[in-house]
Amino acid sequence: MLACCVSGCGGSPIEPPWDGFVRVAGTVRDFRTNAAVAGARVTIAGATGTTDAGGAYTLTVETGEQTVSIDGATVATVNLKDRTYRGDFFVAATGCIARYGTVIDSLTRFSVAGASVSLSGTTGTTDQTGWFRLNLGCSGELCLGFNTTFASVSHPNYLTGSFVAGRGVCGVSRVDYELTPL
Repeated sequence: MLACCVSGCGGSPIEPPWDGFVRVAGTVRDFRTNAAVAGARVTIAGATGTTDAGGAYTLTVETGEQTVSIDGATVATVNLKDRTYRGDFFVAATGCIARYGTVIDSLTRFSVAGASVSLSGTTGTTDQTGWFRLNLGCSGELCLGFNTTFASVSHPNYLTGSFVAGRGVCGVSRVDYELTPL
């Protein structure tokens, strides 16, 4: 009877066991215009879907490190660890250099709003959903710099993280960062 009252009578809901699959939901956008891309084929871990008129799609895929391709072109490698994943991606970014993605709490797995993300002299702040976008330009250059380049992610309630961005910063890439609480 007590179990009935807790789960069915206004107590805390009991979450069903996780089946190990991740629900990826997001939007595909043109990098330069930020316009939604309708009719794009998104493939993650062998699952494929097509974006609607607003550029949105939803897929259910296996956990783990997965390659994301849109219309046959690889756009990211993501590490899926949670029940849901914000699957927003940019296309049509030739000649541009940028990083975008989310910042989350490594313990709670919730978004970190107000985190500062810095890379190659450009700094941005995550919004309330933990989303950031650092645009380093569309000059037609393939890369900025050529040495190992680091991104820094900081927030007053977390240890500052330093992450390798690459040998130089090349192209437009999705990156997701996890911060450790103090």
